[in-house]
Amino acid sequence: MARFVAKHLVFLLLTLFVVSFLVFALNEFSPGAVARKELGAYATQEQVDLLTKQMGLDRPVLVRYVDYLAALASGDLGYSARFKLPVKDVIFKHLANTALLAAIAFAADHLEGVHRLSSSCTAFRLRPARRRGPLRRRRPRS
Repeated sequence: MARFVAKHLVFLLLTLFVVSFLVFALNEFSPGAVARKELGAYATQEQVDLLTKQMGLDRPVLVRYVDYLAALASGDLGYSARFKLPVKDVIFKHLANTALLAAIAFAADHLEGVHRLSSSCTAFRLRPARRRGPLRRRRPRS
């Protein structure tokens, strides 16, 4: 069992690594400069160069990827360009609603499962399993 869990954990980590690299690469090689997108079309080249240096986009790609993984491992998810907030705050803001929705779906799914089980038992005229052992009811001998 330990070997099974270890094997699946290795595959999980490998999958997470590959997906994170693909997402990072797609963001890296998307058309347009990140600093230019952040500042807008009317920013001067000096402003774009300054933001590029501040964001560390002038460093090599692999160095930035290793820094990205180190930040993820320490719990720093970065800064959301869309919401202008740390990503952690954006996620935790919506986490309560997500957990509530998941709990409702879980409860509804289990209620439906119990209903279907009882319906199938009635349809096939299944009886509960017989009791065995010292607590079973004894029939009188004739």
